[in-house]
Amino acid sequence: MTVKVLYGLDTEKPFGKFAEGEEGRIERESNLELIGRLNDLMDMHNAGRTFFILGDYLDASAHSLGSDHLRQVFSPENPLVEIAQHTYSHPVIAPIPTRPDKVPISLDELRTELRKADRVLRDVLILDTIEGFRTPLGYAGGLHDNLTVLDALKEAGFTYASSNLRDKDWGINPPLIENGKIRQPFIYNNGLVETPSHGWHDSAFTGTSKTNGTEGYPTTADGIFEHYRDIFAQAGNITKRTGRGVYVGLVMHPWAVRRYDPNLTVLSRLLNFSQDNGFKTITHKQAANEVLSS
Repeated sequence: MTVKVLYGLDTEKPFGKFAEGEEGRIERESNLELIGRLNDLMDMHNAGRTFFILGDYLDASAHSLGSDHLRQVFSPENPLVEIAQHTYSHPVIAPIPTRPDKVPISLDELRTELRKADRVLRDVLILDTIEGFRTPLGYAGGLHDNLTVLDALKEAGFTYASSNLRDKDWGINPPLIENGKIRQPFIYNNGLVETPSHGWHDSAFTGTSKTNGTEGYPTTADGIFEHYRDIFAQAGNITKRTGRGVYVGLVMHPWAVRRYDPNLTVLSRLLNFSQDNGFKTITHKQAANEVLSS
């Protein structure tokens, strides 16, 4: 048994009106250039990763750059790459107590969002199946209190959801161990798998997060690496002590990585650390399938 690291890359910016202007075009192309380098680096380490792609972002990118270019960047045929969904326009799909400014969309609007994003991802990247979904913003403990949303995701054909992305106080630095329990993937009553996250949402490292309680996040490349390394090491110690495998999921964003790790030195160090310690780096889909088959 070993530690299994899940890199979940929320690929979403720029979107909306900003994406239509010249600044949006420049940022979009810069982010895609980083994604290409990120894929090359992770291929070198035989490391899996999951791109949770926003439909609006992919739509705008396809109009300006063409589908062929996007397939080359994302490499959806690569067995180390998983393409998953992140809605079409990044709405809130259930209440978030700490963000009263975010009004959840209706169930019918959610279904429309999922269908629209599904169509764009399939058409642009030539996908047969899309098994994964990550919620915008995320929820403490996942979607247990939102059964109709869970059922809508199940009906849409997803195998898993990655929604348990906040700590018990709705902060964006969920720990590996909380209230004495290890945060690990689980199965909801309707059969959908939940793949939770651990550690800071990396948007905090850019200083742009609007969530309360984001004080104390690391601000240097060394500090960011040490933050993630410590979570990985904690997972490794649990595995050694218990003899059980531990999943560690991350919430990362290509637009944020481009700001705090433009040369991918933090990511390279993390991949080396995992390799040196015998950890595996897999997709969310692989993790979900392992949970379902266990």
